[in-house]
Amino acid sequence: EEESAVDEPRPGGGLPEGLNSIAGILDVENEKRPDNLLAKGVQEINTAILNDYPVNEVIKIALETMYRSMNISGTSQVFFLLRDSKGAMKIKFGFGEDLSATKEWFQIAPDGPGNIFSLALSKPTDLVIKDISSPEIKPLLPSWYARKISGEIFVIILPLVVNKNPLGLFYIEGDRAAFGQISADDLKSLTMLRDQTVLSIKQKHAP
Repeated sequence: EEESAVDEPRPGGGLPEGLNSIAGILDVENEKRPDNLLAKGVQEINTAILNDYPVNEVIKIALETMYRSMNISGTSQVFFLLRDSKGAMKIKFGFGEDLSATKEWFQIAPDGPGNIFSLALSKPTDLVIKDISSPEIKPLLPSWYARKISGEIFVIILPLVVNKNPLGLFYIEGDRAAFGQISADDLKSLTMLRDQTVLSIKQKHAP
């Protein structure tokens, strides 16, 4: 027997295609809000830590949450860089276009001169650069980095330091014009995701 079309699920909570309820639209929009996505990510990482997930899984949760939430503000790239045995930091995980190509050139040398990465790692300090092309910022950009990036971006750098040892960093970049959509609470949530990643690492290495 043929199934009745009335029983088939429809988008928009059962409404015919093309019709939406206000409540349905609000639910969809709330799902897209950076603060809601970040809050869910924070909860997910808490659960992962309580259930003793591997550190790499915690990092991936943090990274994906950052990407999904900041992508609303025009983010094109989100990376986690890990320090290798020689002291250089290279992309371990990432989201964005041409990731494999970016991995080839995006490498932070150990003990580089005063630039945005060394400044973030040496303090350590979370850095927000609203306009990477501003005159006061340009002298702080490594040449390998300045040659490759677009000048129309903002950048957020969140160093990952455990027991005063810089192990890596989260790197976020997005469209400069969209930075105004990111709130102070959103930035605080980003640091919470990084802090929980640090907690996960400490928990794994606790005696």
